[in-house]
Amino acid sequence: MTLALWHRLLPSHPRHEVIRAWPLQGGVSALVTAVELRSPSGQVRTVVVRQYGRIDSTRNPHVARDEFRLLELLRTAGLAVPEPMAFDDTASVVPAHILVTGFVQGTTEIKRPDVPRAVADLAAFLLEVHQRVQRTTATTFLPRKVNLSEWPGTPDDTLSESMIRRVLDPHWPPPLNDPCIVHGDVGPGNLLWRGNQLAAVIDWEDAGISDPLLDVGNARLELLFAFGSEVMDIFTEAYRVRSERDFSALPLWDLYAALRPAGRLHTWGLQPEAEQRMRTRHRSFVEQAHAHFH
Repeated sequence: MTLALWHRLLPSHPRHEVIRAWPLQGGVSALVTAVELRSPSGQVRTVVVRQYGRIDSTRNPHVARDEFRLLELLRTAGLAVPEPMAFDDTASVVPAHILVTGFVQGTTEIKRPDVPRAVADLAAFLLEVHQRVQRTTATTFLPRKVNLSEWPGTPDDTLSESMIRRVLDPHWPPPLNDPCIVHGDVGPGNLLWRGNQLAAVIDWEDAGISDPLLDVGNARLELLFAFGSEVMDIFTEAYRVRSERDFSALPLWDLYAALRPAGRLHTWGLQPEAEQRMRTRHRSFVEQAHAHFH
């Protein structure tokens, strides 16, 4: 990113010097870049520039503004999310919608002995979002997230898509808990850790208003993929014991989460053995949820 582009994007820092920029790993739906700045007094800080991809920008022309507003709300509530600094949803700075946030020092990797503690912290974080952050007029920009996507022309039956949809169709939407703010894509790739502490939950472009079990189901599947069933169960119980919500519809939300990789898993660039392991775990996840409907 050139100095001129930076100054157009963040005019509140007009005299900051751009020292360097480098790509950050892990972005799937966006181009994510770290930019190191030096102030006139010599202070150095790093920010993150997120350029949203075509799919997100088409789905929501105000995706940058909306994520900025949500991060402001969550930061005000004292939650561990990046500091929102600027946004541009006109594509006038570069040909993309852009969000600038503070850089959070951390990693998506966590040592295996720390995982049980980490997922309990994740459960506590989600409980704070779901039960403490109030829906107000300040959250009306968030979309409702309860609809099933339409049946594809060719369902991905390598991931049981037809069977999942046949179960969900007559039961959808399930009886809802009180709708709340949801992240929409809870998983290890969107969690930053500093040691064994949760440093930040990032990437809120899929956020909306829905049943909190949407996040629980997504997190359960992602933790199963990454760590196995024992860790998934630790997370679930840590959330359940402090939750004020009805869990009876969790199997439906698990199946809803299980649709997300359908038709896409083969595009994730996984090594063959990793993809096969995820397919095996996905099958067990679906079978466990489906058993409730026999």
